[in-house]
Amino acid sequence: MRVARGLIAILLSGVVLLIMLRLLQPAGDAYAARHAAPLDVVISEAAWGGTAANANAEWMELRNNTSGTIDLSGWRLFSGDGTPDIVLNGVIAPGGYFLLERTADTTISDIPADQLYTGALVNTGESLTLTDALSNVIDTANGDGGAWPGGSGSPGFYSMERIDARAPDTDANWTSNDGVTRNGLDANGQPVNGTPRQPNSARSPAPPGSVLIGAVHFSAYANGDESF
Repeated sequence: MRVARGLIAILLSGVVLLIMLRLLQPAGDAYAARHAAPLDVVISEAAWGGTAANANAEWMELRNNTSGTIDLSGWRLFSGDGTPDIVLNGVIAPGGYFLLERTADTTISDIPADQLYTGALVNTGESLTLTDALSNVIDTANGDGGAWPGGSGSPGFYSMERIDARAPDTDANWTSNDGVTRNGLDANGQPVNGTPRQPNSARSPAPPGSVLIGAVHFSAYANGDESF
């Protein structure tokens, strides 16, 4: 009888220990353990033409569309011709960005890369695919493999930006950086025509607090002119 009671006590202690470990597990880890859904993380920007400092200084950006931290370990970002083929490592914060710079961390000289990679994108266009650790397709960019639907090489070196981060990959959902809303410096310390680690210049829906001026009414009487 004492032996049976002892075994029951040990089993109960084990159950209590497992429950405590589960409760103490960080929320981000719990989220990362679940299967990611399509568009949870998207390819939000690609500077396939490089920068004015170096046409080979390409960079790409991922965006987390969820409210939880996502572990990217084992995820892949690869092109249609197999170069680049990046095995990702690291985490991406809720609503945050993950910056990938080709070859060296000087591509965007004032913003540290989350990961470096090798391999050039084809300037005439190719597809990009993002898969999770279970090889599920989470997102694509230029999925038809045709000409890039945004961005440019010399002389502007504009990045290709996703317009609506929560909408699927279609040519209509991509455009070029506007050359005004910019972030980051190239290897020569000059602004890049892109927005690494920041919201894209063309994005939908409009950011909170933005105001669209739909019409302006001009009164000639304000200037004492009644001839209108």
